[in-house]
Amino acid sequence: MSFLNPYFLAGLAAAALPVLIHLLTRDRVRREAFSTLRFFQKASRRVLRRKRLREMILLAMRVAACALVAVAFARPLLEAVRAAAPGLVEAKRARVILLDTSASMARAGAAEAARREVEGALAGLAPGADAAALITFDDAPRLDVPLAGGIDAVRAAARAAAPGRGGTDLVEALRKADAVLRGASAPLREIVLISDLQRAGWRGFRGDWRLGPGVRLVVRPVAPSRADDLAIIEADVPGSVALDGLARTVAVRVANFSDREQGEVEVRFAIGDKPVDSRKVRIRAGESVPVRFRHVFASPGDNPGTVTVVGDDAMPEDNVFCFNARVIPRIRVTLLAGGPAASGAAGASSPASDPAFFLETALAPAPESPFVVRRVEAARAAPADVQGAQVVILADVREVPAEVAAALEAHLARGGGVWFLPGGSVDADVFGRVFARVAPCKLRNVYRPPSRPGETPGLALAKVDFEHPVFEVFQHPHYGDLAAPRFRQFWEVGDSQLCRVPARFEDGKPAVLEREVGAGLTMMLTSPTDLKWNTFPLRAVFLPYLHQTVRYLAVRSEKPTLFRVGDVLPVPEGWTLTDPAGRARPAGDAVAAAPGPYVARDAAGAGTLRFAVNLDPAEADPAAIRPEELTAAVSVPEDAAAAQGLRDVTDGRDRPKDDRGLWWYVVAAVVLLGVAELFVANRTQRH
Repeated sequence: MSFLNPYFLAGLAAAALPVLIHLLTRDRVRREAFSTLRFFQKASRRVLRRKRLREMILLAMRVAACALVAVAFARPLLEAVRAAAPGLVEAKRARVILLDTSASMARAGAAEAARREVEGALAGLAPGADAAALITFDDAPRLDVPLAGGIDAVRAAARAAAPGRGGTDLVEALRKADAVLRGASAPLREIVLISDLQRAGWRGFRGDWRLGPGVRLVVRPVAPSRADDLAIIEADVPGSVALDGLARTVAVRVANFSDREQGEVEVRFAIGDKPVDSRKVRIRAGESVPVRFRHVFASPGDNPGTVTVVGDDAMPEDNVFCFNARVIPRIRVTLLAGGPAASGAAGASSPASDPAFFLETALAPAPESPFVVRRVEAARAAPADVQGAQVVILADVREVPAEVAAALEAHLARGGGVWFLPGGSVDADVFGRVFARVAPCKLRNVYRPPSRPGETPGLALAKVDFEHPVFEVFQHPHYGDLAAPRFRQFWEVGDSQLCRVPARFEDGKPAVLEREVGAGLTMMLTSPTDLKWNTFPLRAVFLPYLHQTVRYLAVRSEKPTLFRVGDVLPVPEGWTLTDPAGRARPAGDAVAAAPGPYVARDAAGAGTLRFAVNLDPAEADPAAIRPEELTAAVSVPEDAAAAQGLRDVTDGRDRPKDDRGLWWYVVAAVVLLGVAELFVANRTQRH
């Protein structure tokens, strides 16, 4: 048995305190002979012997309690059992080398400097007596050489290591190194961190974790070149768009991480291999500027593109941002019609009584319309009517069959869009029961705003979020005035806390609501396209609003095309994936290992999917955390840990059992002695 904190054994001297107190406070008895007490002499001797025995036991218990408290603070552990643990490495010194191989280490000079630091970390180790391990890391740590692998194996693996394209996670790397050191029985245990110490790699630290007691952290920072270091750090590009002839914005933010101003920096925009446009910008040192392009995506299907910052710098891969805009040629819309039209009432085909009339007419006015609309009466709808659509519109629908409601939920789960326009045929209780899982909110009651003399009846749309994709086109005056339509009545809603409300009426009540359900999106306009409720269908803004809403709901049905290095690409089973270098890989190996365009093809070669992969933009930022800040955050002095009675600052579940169990038994013995001492002391008379 040995002790984790042996200097606390000095406290054993406290065991002499009970004896010293006893000697100083014992009774001083003077003998006096009384003839009348001679008959009680034998009885007094028996009482005295019993009293002395109890006092000796009491004194021994107090001495033992003081001694055991000192032993408990010294943290006893069974060294022999620890050494016998399977896989445990015995050495005079155990050192784990953490080598950063993230994308930021690809900057000029960083990799060479890191290899020199590895040689320096190995120089002081003696083969056979000391143990070393190598962990390389980016956004995930990898144990390349274990502690039992040998110093030469660590040296060879470090020489072969090269920067990859992944992000940086310093926290997980340190956790891995700390776990490896738990497999070593050594007086000296060290972690040597060799990295450019990107501050972005420290963003996962929450202050709730530290290294184990006795583990020493040595930080050896690597300072890469920052000459002419430009990078694209943000991008806002279209993922899926409808074929509508409208120009879309392709925007990036270019940062200058060098120490000098960069003038006349050229930024190029290309679709495929064809240059489209370019801009020249001036960027001060340490600042960033936005660069925007406008482009009409007129080719159905995939439109791969790139934005490139022209110039040679320390890390050229972060000067290129690639994307893929997937253009939907025609949007499939299922229009579920309710109201009088669904019940076959007289005059149901007139615009005044058919809540789907204006919707159907505006969505498919001509054969070349970008929408394919299929009208179905809600009472006769089937799951197949929902499954083949990208967007489902429910116009004044009171209820649908249970299997159709389930199909709507599955439609949202796979990324489709659902749009509710409740009208006079809807009952709030029935609506809440049938559409609770697919509607953005609940309905409460129909509200009719009070009319004032001399004013047009109804309320107008106000508080509109013009940054929302549905309403962004209305920033241009030629699309019409959203305040023109008047809403004479609309539904008040409840349970809308989880909804986004991009438009409200003048009195603040919600007009347009949306909520994500599964991978899809469900929306509601709280007033139908019914002339009895509003004048919306008669205004110029109705057509662009309707088209923008359907397009917005449709693009969610398309799978994402933009990814980062390290992501798993959604390649269907049986397809083949081609990486940016032109190498073909099966669908089972779909991890994006490098930035650039990826193409997936089915076995027949008829189906094609394109993906765009980029570096983590955080890798472009060379801002670093200070070594002393990092060390202070994860290291705990051993004496401080012992003073607080901490058995393991990191995670006690991962410590060897012998190191955490024995001292608890000593503490338990102290408690038991205290209880027994109290019992014996109360039964022992002082005189």
